[in-house]
Amino acid sequence: MNWQTQVNATGDQFIDGTAPDVPLSTTAFMFGTMCPQPIVAFSVASWSVGEAAGTVSLRLVVTSPASTSGSVQLAVGSGSARNGADFTLAGAPVTIGTPAEPTLVVYSFPLTNDTDAEADEYVMLKLQNPVGVQIGSVNSQLVLILDDDKQAPAGDASVALQLLTTYRNPSAGSSEI
Repeated sequence: MNWQTQVNATGDQFIDGTAPDVPLSTTAFMFGTMCPQPIVAFSVASWSVGEAAGTVSLRLVVTSPASTSGSVQLAVGSGSARNGADFTLAGAPVTIGTPAEPTLVVYSFPLTNDTDAEADEYVMLKLQNPVGVQIGSVNSQLVLILDDDKQAPAGDASVALQLLTTYRNPSAGSSEI
């Protein structure tokens, strides 16, 4: 191929009678809003963590790199777990910086390991207000906080089981009740 520069500087590929010269489309060099922005999303839509873990570590996946970094806000949605009592996400929504290259961003915040015997609790977290990035399809995450204070009941020998009867099931053999 002929990859020579045009001598007349007009950009006309056929003026010097040699074709093709540098046949590049100008759309291949568009910058700014036409460049794809990095996509930020949670790595999974839901997961659980034990209350005794002491920390929730969220994993955000950054894909489709661009030339600039950006940020996204992490907001607390609905749930039975309460900010300030069961976990601490100070200043929520918080802004998380994201790099321009594909990577995994880990954002951690503390869990409260209380002594209350309570049911497991959950919190819905969501990504919002992107700056220089796009929010991907996994834009919310359900975090189940497993309580560690409820003890299983102790065994009790006072419960006794006894066979009451048996019957014959013609198609499956015998069954006992």
